[in-house]
Amino acid sequence: MSIYLYIFMFLSLWTIGLTVLARNFRNAYSRWMACAFFAGGCPSFAFSVHLLLIPFLKRHGVLTPALKEGLELISIPAIHLYWYFLSYFVLAGSIVFSGFLSQKASRTAAILLALPVILLLWFTADFNIPFEFRSSDVRLLFGLYMLASFAIYLTGCLKEKDPFIRKNRFRTSIFVITAMSWAYLNDFIGMDRFSFGPGPFEIVSNGQWKHNYLIIAWMVACFLFMESGTVFWGSSCGLKNKGLMIR
Repeated sequence: MSIYLYIFMFLSLWTIGLTVLARNFRNAYSRWMACAFFAGGCPSFAFSVHLLLIPFLKRHGVLTPALKEGLELISIPAIHLYWYFLSYFVLAGSIVFSGFLSQKASRTAAILLALPVILLLWFTADFNIPFEFRSSDVRLLFGLYMLASFAIYLTGCLKEKDPFIRKNRFRTSIFVITAMSWAYLNDFIGMDRFSFGPGPFEIVSNGQWKHNYLIIAWMVACFLFMESGTVFWGSSCGLKNKGLMIR
């Protein structure tokens, strides 16, 4: 895979997140999904630092030890935001999407659901150089949150009575479920660990993460298609949630 695809991946997801946020900032679901898109782009940003930026600076003779360590430290929060928080953002968004809870109850649920993630981050995350991440530390919690979000998404679709809105809800749900399933298989099941500093960036995995650009391209295509119609949480997805039109 061309290393320049990493740039395409994080810029694409961050652009989608900013678009959703800019058009629907006051909507809670849009805010959660914007967070999910931003977190989804973080690993390709981190890998861009290690596989593109640092080698580029080294080739041109401007990579000092201090600069290298600084760039490595910048990549660590991006790594943690994806592997620890992505499923949390998606689960919190699914609660708003379903409309099962009031706005106040949804906020309370989001706070409570954040506690296990923060505790896991506190006890397992590495913030130092040399750095090592093991996907086994987060695999279980990520999987549980992901499956819970899938169940809430699908239940929210089934309870919708309006055929048009239900169809749009199913399309959004399929979009989320497909993207999250791909991420889990490639980045949590297929990837064992990676490390860096002071040595080179090393990854132990089955190599499937190298094909993540395919799902990113699919997500971008879906976003552009849905934005051109009336089936997304962007400009006019036409979904109702407790009387709020997500538009």
